[in-house]
Amino acid sequence: MKKLISIKILLFFTVLMPLNTYSISHAVYSQKDYNYSIVKLRMLRIIMSNFGSIFPDKSISKEHKQIQALFKEASEQFYGQNFVKSAAKFKKLKMDLIILYEKIAKNYLNRTKAILDSTSKQSLNILIQYSKKSELAKYFRKPFDPLTDKKAYDPKKFHYFLKNQKINNYIKKGYKKYHEALYILKDREITFLKRRKVKTHAAINFIIVKYSRIIVLC
Repeated sequence: MKKLISIKILLFFTVLMPLNTYSISHAVYSQKDYNYSIVKLRMLRIIMSNFGSIFPDKSISKEHKQIQALFKEASEQFYGQNFVKSAAKFKKLKMDLIILYEKIAKNYLNRTKAILDSTSKQSLNILIQYSKKSELAKYFRKPFDPLTDKKAYDPKKFHYFLKNQKINNYIKKGYKKYHEALYILKDREITFLKRRKVKTHAAINFIIVKYSRIIVLC
């Protein structure tokens, strides 16, 4: 008799455990995704405030508003402790963030490349012409008579000699960050995870973090 009662009690708790675990799991994911989404939406607001009007892809602004609305819906469910619904909405929100962050990352990359290319040609000419070992540099060591001599260089551009190393570092750092960002965009791991029909929370966060890194680099 006692054995039968013990079995019934064990079965009772076995049936209840998945329900409790299921509920707690959604509550935990909702809390984590709520905090995570706030951080990413805060970053998006800064991006849209600074560059939203100049993005060639006009769908970015529209998708940003849709994500804000979805966050409001998910948050309301979360505040009301409807964790199953809030967890689903937050996951949908983060999937939408992947699409939006990818678009923004590509726009940032294109913009950075255009800026670097537009300035690098002139900057490289300056590095060659106004380096300390250039032909012009030797005139600095020669006596100069302002009444009879004519300067071999434009005095207004003398600062290029002083800022030569700074210009070189700027170009080098700019292209280094650009190619680092480009490498992340072409990361095979991201491509693999995006193709999976079912994505874990860790995979979704990983992709968003990678796209966020591209934006920061650019």
